[in-house]
Amino acid sequence: MSDALSEFTIVPVAEMSLGETPLDWPDRPDTLAGTLEIAGQIGERFPLLHSGLAGPDVLAADNLTDADIARGIADRGRDVGSDEDRVASVLFLQTYVYRVAAPMLAAWVLHGRIPDVSASNLVLRFNDIGRPQDVAMKTPRVYALPGDITRDAETVTVTDLTDAAIRVLLDGHLLPMTERLRQSRKMGLPLARGSVASQIGMALTFIDAQSAVPWQTTARIAVEFFERTADLIAGQGRSGDMHYKQLGDREGVTFRRGTCCLVYRVPGKGYCGGCPLRSKPELLDTWSTRLLARPTDNLVTPHGRCDLES
Repeated sequence: MSDALSEFTIVPVAEMSLGETPLDWPDRPDTLAGTLEIAGQIGERFPLLHSGLAGPDVLAADNLTDADIARGIADRGRDVGSDEDRVASVLFLQTYVYRVAAPMLAAWVLHGRIPDVSASNLVLRFNDIGRPQDVAMKTPRVYALPGDITRDAETVTVTDLTDAAIRVLLDGHLLPMTERLRQSRKMGLPLARGSVASQIGMALTFIDAQSAVPWQTTARIAVEFFERTADLIAGQGRSGDMHYKQLGDREGVTFRRGTCCLVYRVPGKGYCGGCPLRSKPELLDTWSTRLLARPTDNLVTPHGRCDLES
């Protein structure tokens, strides 16, 4: 083990004390559009349109036909060079889950708001490689804590953001989509559930890497979400684990999935960064390298992306 790796700390977040003081988000815009604009700065798969997406190629998420899904799966397989239907189906599900979940998770971490990404409230435009390129709400609607009102959207007041996220994201969208794919494709329950959990975990990892929000906020959101959804998205007894990692003055969180995602079956891909099939030395090497590669400036704050070192 190199000297650098010998100083690399990795601890399951569930084993850490993260505090019990309720999370607070004092710095947030008074509009949902403002939240979505800032959340969209996290990365290319994070924009969620407030409304207004239209056209003949725009599809309602709750009205996708078997042909729409089959076309998306075929496009994913062609894009990665795999003719194995199960692999293409898993990749389609993963990209779908990430694209739907990412903007909601970013709005939650940055501003403590849960945009309504239920299937009945989303429309999608797929690109030619089977990924949802554009995502928009039909009705601007957000779940928010008492006292948080958005001027430009229907605000549903809740006292439990995690419960709202589960109802909107899982019950209202991803679980029915996952079951539909399981019934129509050769996809086992652990593989399907693991795909949902892993993409949520990976989106949270990316948010932590790209934002100036303290890692503890992302970690607390992740731990509570995964603990309360274990019966819904645990692939083989567990959803996966968020880990705290630290090397020198760099620190953050990352997700390790609980089931294999079949990416290794894609030509030239190899194992993904958090694959449970990888050895501990391989994981440590990958995670330490990625931690050191994280940006330290031009991060997304609750006010938007800015240079923190200037």
